[in-house]
Amino acid sequence: MTDGSIAKIAKRILAARKDKHLTQKEMAKKAKVSISYYAQVERGEINPSASKLLQIIDALGVSSKEILGK
Repeated sequence: MTDGSIAKIAKRILAARKDKHLTQKEMAKKAKVSISYYAQVERGEINPSASKLLQIIDALGVSSKEILGK
């Protein structure tokens, strides 16, 4: 993924988390990742593996299309 793609995905993850009124700590626990890792993903600082990204998407309870875009 390009840096631009990562930034877009990060923004969508952040928006979905806020829509669900969850903290980063709650999301990290639901996604079974560390808080620091989740925060880095949400800030677009790292490019998560496909499996980690799917864990986060599943924990958010949204479709992958909603996070990954069209």
